[in-house]
Amino acid sequence: MCRSLKTLKLWLPCRLDNLVSPKYSIGFQFLKNLILNEVWISDNDDKNSSHDLFSGCLNLENLELNKCFWASNLTTFYISAPKLLKLIICDLSYNDMLVISAPTLEYFEFSSFYPPIDLCIEKCPALEVKIYIESDRNYLQMMDITERLSHAISLMISWNYFMGKILLSRDTLGGEIKWVEFHEECGE
Repeated sequence: MCRSLKTLKLWLPCRLDNLVSPKYSIGFQFLKNLILNEVWISDNDDKNSSHDLFSGCLNLENLELNKCFWASNLTTFYISAPKLLKLIICDLSYNDMLVISAPTLEYFEFSSFYPPIDLCIEKCPALEVKIYIESDRNYLQMMDITERLSHAISLMISWNYFMGKILLSRDTLGGEIKWVEFHEECGE
């Protein structure tokens, strides 16, 4: 049976309908590795504004979301998994807020054209964070994300924007944040 499944990889074209409803979650209790690549997830529940699709994956350790699209009225995208160690999100399409509750999370990587409008990560004692953004979005929004990740042991944010690139990094918890700005016209 699928209940004992430990690794699941879903690739394009794949569409999961009505899974975002609070009635459903991906419920493989022994699943340790989940990769969703170009998966379209939709629901028809107009009353639902938030849901944790992965709450039924109690042993999930590695989650990778690549170019997935959430076609719903979700305003908050939750990822909670008590044993999650590694989370990689690349070009995830969702609405407003990304909330990650994973007390054992050690590595988080986020890359997208747009930064999350609001990002909340539960304090993780051994968290390494890498964020890559390709956007002309608000500078203050990027600084807010940096502040929200102050509990991370290691932090690296790379932000490409119309004038060049900004690289923020911190190697140790409580260490000084290093800031480097590269301008396209100067070649610096």
